Amino acid sequence: MRPVPIGEDNFRRLIENNNYYVDKTKVIEEILYNKPLVSIFLRPRRFRKTLLLSMIDSFFNIDKKEKELFKGLYIESSEYMKECGKYPVIHVDFKELKRNTYEQVLNQFKIMIAKLYTEKSYVKEVLDEEEKRKFEIIKGELGTEDDYTQAINFLSAWLYRYHEERVIILIDEYDAPIVNSYVNHIYEEVMSLIRGVFSSSLKGNENLKMGILTGITRVSKESIFSGFNNPKIYDIMSEQYNEYFGFTESETKELLNDYGLELTQNIKEYYNGYNFGGAAIYNPWSILNYVQDKKVISYWFNTSDNALIKQILKETNEENKIEIEKLILGESITFAYNNMITF
Repeated sequence: MRPVPIGEDNFRRLIENNNYYVDKTKVIEEILYNKPLVSIFLRPRRFRKTLLLSMIDSFFNIDKKEKELFKGLYIESSEYMKECGKYPVIHVDFKELKRNTYEQVLNQFKIMIAKLYTEKSYVKEVLDEEEKRKFEIIKGELGTEDDYTQAINFLSAWLYRYHEERVIILIDEYDAPIVNSYVNHIYEEVMSLIRGVFSSSLKGNENLKMGILTGITRVSKESIFSGFNNPKIYDIMSEQYNEYFGFTESETKELLNDYGLELTQNIKEYYNGYNFGGAAIYNPWSILNYVQDKKVISYWFNTSDNALIKQILKETNEENKIEIEKLILGESITFAYNNMITF
């Protein structure tokens, strides 16, 4: 019986440890077929966004060459397997930028970029003296704010020159510092930084093959995308890619059967609370914890920081509070769906 990978979000480690893996590698085939320049995937917490991005990194990354990890998985038999290990990848996690002050956010961003530059130090072989000086300043956390706004763009150009292949940029939890900055009243400063990073690295970047971002919140163009108007956004209402985050009913049934369990009505009522683009999707965090503990309880409840929701609820009017009470009582409400948040 393979170990249940609760909380494991590193694809290489998951496969090497022979953990149970619900195969989502077909998403690679779809992305390569559709050829989006920039995609943003939005899902709630604990739907394995980080794991999927890690899997994409392992597949494409020319530095890792982890082709063996995909043995026996769907993508191995795809015509797109030839793309494995072919491209330079820049992979960053914006969750690290959740800080209380702008100075802390900027310092953490410098640390994150310095680490990235250290990992890619081999590109100095193709840099001229002025570029090497710039590289070392950024790696040493000694650059200006503008240096760090442009840092991913600089690195993508240098990686392209070194590998002669365009760069894939992966950004996990792109919205984490945005929501956090709003709650901590440092929104304008943080947004100025994030806008600059996105505009320089994801819009008009001739060295970019594709950019893939994940997040929870669909932030409005007016808030963040004024300089970055080219992303294709896939949220919980989108039919395309709707089965790649979380477990479908057939995947859930197979997983439970593999561990000698059944997909009962009780399990459905507890863990099948999601409809993504017409597909019934089970929360993987809850299902995997149930498989391990064999207890039907609310595993997801205490896994998230809901500061933004709490703030909105405090400020909402009485009419909205009545509607929320109806939902709590199991009733239904009708509302106009707005798929973006304007801060």
